[in-house]
Amino acid sequence: MAAEDGISELTDRHMAVIEFMRKEFEANGTGPSIRKLTKQSGVPTKELYQLFPGGPAKKAARIAGITKPQGCI
Repeated sequence: MAAEDGISELTDRHMAVIEFMRKEFEANGTGPSIRKLTKQSGVPTKELYQLFPGGPAKKAARIAGITKPQGCI
């Protein structure tokens, strides 16, 4: 699935974001917004866009197996 989204290899940083997304989904029923993701995951916005190009919150949610965060187009 990650390869389909242009991500050749999932690194530890990718997995940190994915695990954060899953925890937030379990706690709140939806994935975190990009703003919450950058503020609470410890991964800066610029790095998120490098890890998940073209829409980090939506792509990370897809790879994490959760629904896209509210507010994502």
